Amino acid sequence: MKNITPIHWKRNSPDVTQLSIQLVYDNLSTTCTTFWQVKTNEGISIDQGNITITGDDYLNWDGSNNFVYQFVADQLGIELISGIESYGAGLGTENI
Repeated sequence: MKNITPIHWKRNSPDVTQLSIQLVYDNLSTTCTTFWQVKTNEGISIDQGNITITGDDYLNWDGSNNFVYQFVADQLGIELISGIESYGAGLGTENI
């Protein structure tokens, strides 16, 4: 889980400050699907969804978690806070 610049995500909801990502599918060749959640400081999920990495984006993926976080953050229009991480679960199909 990574901290993000606080943003008001939904009406009548508190600001979100964390981005959590899980890899739910990767064919190890051309595509990877992520499950993302934006959460409050207290870890309450405010929204969630799936984002798929394909094409040149997948081919340019260096295998790092940071690439996936930045890709998903860019797709969602949110900003990661550099150097600050929230520690939770491990890697793989768990939170990255």
